[in-house]
This record gives sequence, C-alpha cells and structure tokens, in this order.
Amino acid sequence: MIGYEKRVFESEFGKRVVHIVRISFDELKKLDIKPVLARIPEKEELTQVARSLRRIATADKMGVRGLESKDNVLVISKEDDVNAFIEEEGRMMLSRDLYRVQVVKRLIEKGKLFYDNQMDEFKLKNATLQEEAILKELKSKIIYFSESNEKEQVVKPTLPITLCSGYENLMEIVKRNKAIAGINGGYFLNFPEEISKYDAFNDPVGLLMINKHIINPPIFKRGTILVSEEGIELDTLSVLDLTIKVGDTKLGFKENSSEVKVKLNSESEVSLYTVNYAGSLSENGTKFIVVGKSIVEITEEREVEVPRNGFVILVKERGLARKIIDEIKEAKTNSVIYSVNRLEEKRVVHGISAGPILLKGEKEVKNEEEFGKGVPPSRIKFNVRAPRSVFATSEDEVLLITIDDDRKTELKPEERYSIGATLDELIEILKNIGCKNAINLDGGGSSTLVLSNEVKNKPSDGFLRAISTALIVTLRNSFVYRHLKKFEL
Repeated sequence: MIGYEKRVFESEFGKRVVHIVRISFDELKKLDIKPVLARIPEKEELTQVARSLRRIATADKMGVRGLESKDNVLVISKEDDVNAFIEEEGRMMLSRDLYRVQVVKRLIEKGKLFYDNQMDEFKLKNATLQEEAILKELKSKIIYFSESNEKEQVVKPTLPITLCSGYENLMEIVKRNKAIAGINGGYFLNFPEEISKYDAFNDPVGLLMINKHIINPPIFKRGTILVSEEGIELDTLSVLDLTIKVGDTKLGFKENSSEVKVKLNSESEVSLYTVNYAGSLSENGTKFIVVGKSIVEITEEREVEVPRNGFVILVKERGLARKIIDEIKEAKTNSVIYSVNRLEEKRVVHGISAGPILLKGEKEVKNEEEFGKGVPPSRIKFNVRAPRSVFATSEDEVLLITIDDDRKTELKPEERYSIGATLDELIEILKNIGCKNAINLDGGGSSTLVLSNEVKNKPSDGFLRAISTALIVTLRNSFVYRHLKKFEL
C-alpha cells in the first residue's frame, strides 16, 4: 500500500517537520519508480525563467533570492532534436541552439538588435539576410526582460544570455505523467557561474537514465539511484564508468580491444577533460565539446572553454580525428551514445544521480563524492540547516521524504515552524524513521513532495520552484520490465 505520514522531531535547536510517503515492496510489483525530465519551456514560460534569473542576480548582490533585480535578461529555449552542424571560421557548431545564441550575442555587440517595447518585439537594423532569418526563428523561443519604458532600446542584458532546458515544477510534472506520487530529483544548473556558453539553465547534472536510455551522462562521482529488473540499488557513478560512442568510434577508460583508450584530465593521444581539470583547455589537437548527449562544437582552436556540465574530448592523432569527423558527417547526427557495462549487466532500467549517499545497510556512508571545487551545484552546503529531500528504503518499503525549513532564522527556535537539517542531523532522523539505505536529493527551495495531486510539504520559497528532474511513482510499464523478482538492496 501507499501511505503518508507527517512527523515532528523536537530538538534543542527547534522542531523539524518531516513528510514521508511510504510505498510497500508488494505494492511496487505493479508500480514503477522512475526519473523524468522537465519539459522544454514554451515562450510564455520563458518569462518565468527570466524572473528566476533576475532573482538569482539579486541573490548574487544582496543574498536575498526572493527579490528581483533590475537586470535585463535574454533567454532562448533549448531545442531537443539538433542534428545539423554549421561550419564557420574553421569550427563546426550546432545550427540551432548554440549557433543562435552566438549570433544574438554578435548582434548585441554590434548594436543591431533592438527591442520595441510598444510593439513588444525584436527588431534589427542593417541586418544581413541570415541575421533576419535567425531572428525570425528565434521570436517564438526568446524572452527579453527590461525595466525600461523607452519605445525602442538597444538590447544589452547585464545577465548572461542563456539557453534554457526543461522547466516545470513538481506538480506540473506529476500531472503531466499521471503519476501517483513524486519528489524532486537531482541537481541542475541554477546559477550564472555554473553555465558556460555551451550549457543551458536548468540542465540536469549527473546520470539520467530512463527506460534503459542514457539521456545525460554521469560526469562527477555522485551517488545514484538505480532501478533494475531485480530491484533498487544505490551506487556511485562518474565519467570513468562510461563507454562513449562518437560517430562509429567507441572511446573508453579501460583496456579494451574494441575501444580507443582515453585518459581523464591527463595528456594523451586521446584525453577527456572536465571542469575538474580547469575552466579552459589550452592544447593542440581536435576538440570535440560534448554536453548531454550532443557534440555541441568541433574545433582545432588551441584554447577552448570546458563546459561546466560536460566535457572536452581532445584527439591529437589527426587520422583518428578525421575519421571521427567523417563518421559524424556520414551519420548526419551530432548525437553521442553512452553505455555503462555494469548497468547493462544489472539490467538497470532507470537511473538518476544526486548525492551524497547517506546510509547503506543501516551504516553511515562516507563516500568521497565530488562536490564543491567549482563543480555544479556550486553553492551547496551540507553542514548548514536547509530543506532536504531524500529517497530511502527500509526493511519492506520505499520512502520519499522531505524536511521543511521555514528559513526564518531571525525568529527564536521555539517560534519557528521547522528548522531544516544538516546532513548529519538528517542521518539521525532517517535512522529514527527506520531507513536502511538513503540518498540525499536536491534540497533547498527545490524540495517538494506530492501525493495524489496534493503538495504535502511546505516549499521554502513559498511557491513551487521549477526543477529539471523528478522521481515519480506510476503504474508499471510491462513493455520495459519483463519481470520483477525482488525489491531489496
């Protein structure tokens, strides 16, 4: 059965309000726990994105996220299917997302792009036919925010121009998927310092695997929920676990006769660099810049920016680089295909990264997961009290858990509704509840728990924050699952 419980834990620092959705293993035999990706926003939703970016800008300056700055914002909706490349000045770039953003940046720099507030539309001065064509395409996927009342004003955003990935709150995701219950999922790019020119606002961070298909690869070593035909498991994954197929060429980190050997953040004939290495890479050779499941750029320029949530494959051997480029052109796709041997061996159907893992077999876990050091999420703090979300299992149940935090630190402890928890405090609460295995999910204003189309917790923002991914409970898809033997770790 599926049940809900609200518990209050008292302490010398104040009380903590905990919300728990419990799902028995017997019930799970006919249900599916799966991650989902938020939908790409339409134009009207980009206004919400722009408002979010303005709140982030205010938080940068004043430490207050709820207010809005006066900064101008330019946001372009990211597209799902991008197959064609365009060649320009020795580079190969996406002809849609990235290329459009770069064209818009150039138009702004040249003072060509204007916004007519009265007509509520973009206009160009002295534009080429190509620029006019791109602007026409962008009009349905772009939002510009300004406080100016002038009829015509040159667009000069003080915040970075950005692409926006999926953007929905948990209730919208639950209703769209006709889910029984849901909790917010993994981390996503949410602050300006997390977004390079290749990344998109709200891009998911870490493994996202749905119906046996890897949509987003693991980059940093992070705790991961794996749902297989055999049960549920918590494990850590990173880019080192991947086999990467680019064109028809397979790249891997282990010795394998069928794969080209790759070294991580180290000079080699074929190397892979993440932002853990540096914010930029300065080496000779052909560079394949990868974000998500797409190659977003191919270049031989010596210095390139490393995506915050992707990687650069550096190929020094010219023959191999030419072979891969020819394969990409032949296939007419920029898609990258990922596989992880141990996930295939375990017949994993779904997976989502978050972290860190807190409990495994009732024992506290001190994994050396990769957080901090400038990798997203860049501002996460585990040693301060905050709203928390957790995925856990007990002896015979799966538990979706949130802990409220009213964020009213100016009040006395006894006056507060709920004070949130540090990770150490969270572990003690989870033990008290009876959890054997548990993993921390994205928290803060993202923490949301829904059951039967009702929000059960009190999100700290005072409203439902748009997120990138969620974990939902739905009826089982028998086409994906052949059978389910057990649910245990």
